[in-house]
Amino acid sequence: MKKILYIFLFWILTFVPGFTATPLVEDIFSDISADYEYRDELQALYDRGMIIPDGSSRFNPQTFLNRDEFVGISMEVICERCIAPHTDYELIQEFTGKDVYFDINASNPYFYCVAEADKQNYVRGYDISQSCENGTTRFGERPFCPSNRINLEEAVAVLLRNSGIFTINDNQVVIESILNGTTTETLGSDVRAKDSAGNPYTFYGYIRKAMTYEITEYDTSGNEKVLKLLETDAQGNINPKQSITKEQFLRMSYIALKSNSCNEVTQDEFALALDIFEKTCTPGQVDCKLSDLKDPSNTYDFHADAQGSCESGITKPSGYVWRFIHQSTGQETFKYGEFIDNFEFQDSGEWRIILRVTDTCGQSSEVFSTIFVPESSTETVSQQIDVDIDVFDDNCTLGNNTCKKIDFTSGEDDGDNIFDFAGKVDTSCKIGIITYNWTYTHSASQTERKSNGVYQDNKVFDIDGLWNITLEVRDGCGNTGSEQMSYTVYPETTKNYIDADIDVFDDGCIGIDANCQEISFSSDETDGDNIFDFAGNVDTSCKVGNISYNWKFQLQGTSQVISRQGRYVDNFSFLDAGVWKISLEVRDGCGQSAREEMTYIVPKVQKIDVSIDVFDDTCSGVNANCTPIDFTSGETNGNNIFDFAGKVDTSCNIGVTKYNWTFEHLESGTKTLATGLFQDNRAFPLDGLWSIQLDVIDGCGNTGSETMNYTVYPTKQVTYIDLDIDVFDDTCTPKDTNCKEIYFSNQEDNGNNIFDFLGEVDTSCKVGTIKYNWKFNREGTTQSIQAQGRYVDNFSFLESGVWNIELVVADGCGQTATEQMTYIVTDTSATEGLSVDIDATPIYGYEDLLVNFNARISGGQGPYTYEWSFGDSSTPFYASNIDHLYQSSGTYNVLLVVTDSLGKTASATVIIQVLDGEACLQDSDGDGIGNCEDMCPLIAGTANNLGCPILETQCQNTNQCPSAYSCENISPDTGYGACIPTFNPARTCLYNPDIGSIFGNAICTTCPCSASVDFLADVRKCDLIFPAITSADGSEIYSRGEYWQISE
Repeated sequence: MKKILYIFLFWILTFVPGFTATPLVEDIFSDISADYEYRDELQALYDRGMIIPDGSSRFNPQTFLNRDEFVGISMEVICERCIAPHTDYELIQEFTGKDVYFDINASNPYFYCVAEADKQNYVRGYDISQSCENGTTRFGERPFCPSNRINLEEAVAVLLRNSGIFTINDNQVVIESILNGTTTETLGSDVRAKDSAGNPYTFYGYIRKAMTYEITEYDTSGNEKVLKLLETDAQGNINPKQSITKEQFLRMSYIALKSNSCNEVTQDEFALALDIFEKTCTPGQVDCKLSDLKDPSNTYDFHADAQGSCESGITKPSGYVWRFIHQSTGQETFKYGEFIDNFEFQDSGEWRIILRVTDTCGQSSEVFSTIFVPESSTETVSQQIDVDIDVFDDNCTLGNNTCKKIDFTSGEDDGDNIFDFAGKVDTSCKIGIITYNWTYTHSASQTERKSNGVYQDNKVFDIDGLWNITLEVRDGCGNTGSEQMSYTVYPETTKNYIDADIDVFDDGCIGIDANCQEISFSSDETDGDNIFDFAGNVDTSCKVGNISYNWKFQLQGTSQVISRQGRYVDNFSFLDAGVWKISLEVRDGCGQSAREEMTYIVPKVQKIDVSIDVFDDTCSGVNANCTPIDFTSGETNGNNIFDFAGKVDTSCNIGVTKYNWTFEHLESGTKTLATGLFQDNRAFPLDGLWSIQLDVIDGCGNTGSETMNYTVYPTKQVTYIDLDIDVFDDTCTPKDTNCKEIYFSNQEDNGNNIFDFLGEVDTSCKVGTIKYNWKFNREGTTQSIQAQGRYVDNFSFLESGVWNIELVVADGCGQTATEQMTYIVTDTSATEGLSVDIDATPIYGYEDLLVNFNARISGGQGPYTYEWSFGDSSTPFYASNIDHLYQSSGTYNVLLVVTDSLGKTASATVIIQVLDGEACLQDSDGDGIGNCEDMCPLIAGTANNLGCPILETQCQNTNQCPSAYSCENISPDTGYGACIPTFNPARTCLYNPDIGSIFGNAICTTCPCSASVDFLADVRKCDLIFPAITSADGSEIYSRGEYWQISE
């Protein structure tokens, strides 16, 4: 096999490991070309080590982004060097060998990113015992689920928060603006500020910021390029719930990385070189030979050459840290010291050797080299592999060598059917990674559970009966082995108690930290933002199976219910004011259940508004149909006794609203106090000014008040009331004192029949208000228009005729007066004659003929009335347009009579011919041509002449002409004339071959035949039947389904 060697030795001058020539992404990723739309963005993130090819050297831009890769790129955006193999040494020191989540370890290139993000609280695992999308789960532990997908809203929120572009506090401000109604905008076509239940959309602020955030770049030609963090798709949608692709996240990460400015340069503090020697070199030897990297066993010596460190030097061996990283598998080995003797590369492929040296003064430098290790001729495939399983009590910390083993074969048990397991493997293979796959099968039900990893923590056997435990192992050489054991769960004899409790903590508590201080709702404790963490605590005699936790948060008095599952409920927000009932139902592995409840009140103090409605004392219980009385306009009811109702608008939805009334006579100081929403038959017994005040307090403690005044006038004799009507031009503004009055009595007019009217009242009554009721009636009709109020502005007399105007007023003392006047509107169109025409379509056809009739009217005075008679004994019809069905053949005379509003009438007629369909098949004259095709159906002719006899065009006398014809127009020169039919001859019909037309009079059986023949028409075909229907002006003729325009 051809050996390929890559060696890169250089000084580290920047924040990332560099190469003498940066590899191009089109040479790295097999599915990316140089013209890829986002090639530059991909190059930038690849150079930083943020995006790496998969096992097939592909980028896969359209595949969905996994959770581990998402966290890795997000952490790199905020300048964390965490993606392997370019991981900061400090992260490796901190997290190597530590269990962050059971389902991700250092073999994953994003492990250190996830570990640091978890430490910084940038990301969190899922709920305890929750299953990942691929089914991975472990009882009692939170999974990270590295292969789960990330959706757009999650990606946008984390990127903006981590990069500092938009913080959690910034988003909270947006949420509050949604709650108070100042933010309502819809983003794109599918992101709304509130959901269908009225709750704020949690990610709204992040989405809005991402759509407005952009950066500007310039290409090598100086052309401007604007990059937006988030844009809508072609349909205008954002699709926040959709999983995000690697290409989408590439674009957003690139913009966020540019905004975060991670491109700072760090200068190494002293010179450092990495030497690779043949394995025969010994420490201290000065003439060692640099290796050509062709050793068949892939074994070499390594030496660190540091120059310029501080005088106190470098601590040996800890000052020299070596990392040997296999680029494909992620396998990593640490070595320490200035000289590394006989290091053997176990696996072939590309390796990166990173050397970091720190002197005693704290200065450091780093250098790396990349080499390609070919397959070794000494590599052998291991054949021997032995597997064993150790069992421990669930209280044991896995990996602790002091834990006491449990022997299932001897019937040992720990009392709760929960155990820890550890896999043990003895193999001669010394390369690669060993994989452990566990299967737990319940023999009777065939229930099967799978998991992986060398350790199995707190594995629960929750079904009585026999369980089979199988461990299958594969080592780095591909050798496999397995081990089995069995365990029996015996039925519990005591299942007699279960108790549940709820603990409440501030939402700032991380993962229900043991140090968190509990909040007591029963003591009215709160945290100020109505967001809390909840934890369920269960004490049960059942020691098998899992405990299920079901939470319900219900806003009392509404249908709003929010459900949660799991022992912990993190950051639950009570968004709406009111009384919330929190209930927790638990069920243990034995089927026992328990319930715990508590209550939390969310007050809301933003708004309260108070008003008072006043009604006459005759109003029963403030009936909804009662008309309010307006004290501010001086209205009264004559007896100074009224009903009052309080009206409150408040955002508080809890508790009881209290109403406190004060009725005070201001002159004497007499006060009457009352409570309740309604005040019935409240009397004002003293003359003078009264103050009515309503004070309100709602269930949240908010207060408001409203005050009004009422004057009781002394009772005195009322002796007179007088009324007058003033008329003005419609251009007059109401209450304008300069308007010129118009007098109908003098037949004055303004030309457009539009006027303003004003009622003038003189009365001795000085209390209450005056009510004005107008009526405008058109004489001789039922037309009547009513209005209220002193002013009637821009009243239009649209119809001609005599109008009677009447005004009736009533003052506050009950006195009434009436005034009338008359105005005549001249009918300007009455001089135009009334006429009507009928549009009928069609006018003939066969039985079951549906005809549409429409009246065309000109002149007269509307409105009009219509009366149709259809000539078939059907009921008359009264409208301008109708469809009428003729079911039988015959000729029908249709009559329309129209009457206008002045009583004038006009009429029109039209004839409808309905043909007998069977008649078309008959041949009345026996010439072999059916009546519908025969131009002369009652006189035998030939087919060539369309069923008509030939007209003889030459004759010398009448004897040479057919019956009922005479020889006329005899020429004195030739002695010949033409055969002409006598006046109105019966049953004659001839064909004139000279002009190609029918000449004469035929009995028509197939088309309308009601009008006399008043002219002849030449047509190109002999299809004209006489008599025919013609229009009144002689311009139209209808014949056998054809329509002809007749020209002079």
